[in-house]
Amino acid sequence: MRKLIIIAGMFVGVYYFINYMFSSGKFNEILDTRLNPEHAVVIEYYLGKYHLIFGRWDGAFYRFGRIIKNYPDSKYVSIAAYLIGKTYEDKGAIVDAITSYEKVVASYPESEYVGKAEKRIAMLKLRRQQF
Repeated sequence: MRKLIIIAGMFVGVYYFINYMFSSGKFNEILDTRLNPEHAVVIEYYLGKYHLIFGRWDGAFYRFGRIIKNYPDSKYVSIAAYLIGKTYEDKGAIVDAITSYEKVVASYPESEYVGKAEKRIAMLKLRRQQF
């Protein structure tokens, strides 16, 4: 029983530590100053995906936007731009989603996400016409 209480206490402590790191901005400071940019962009990407999966739209927009702004030469930029459109779509902002997908097509013509973005644009425009 004692071990269970200790383990539970450790999980609670880790939770509050992580919450503090995010809310205080210390986590972004570490990403910006102490990590290799190749590693930081991967962390940003997975944090954005985490927010997208759990419907935390503001967090997803923030993380994907940071990828585009802070790591413009990264291979993650085109997928981050695509996932901004996906976030708008999941949020129900169809017009913003179409605009974001159109930016992917215009800004990253060599990306593998152009085809996916074009399909999403066509589907969203069709869905918008039906209503």
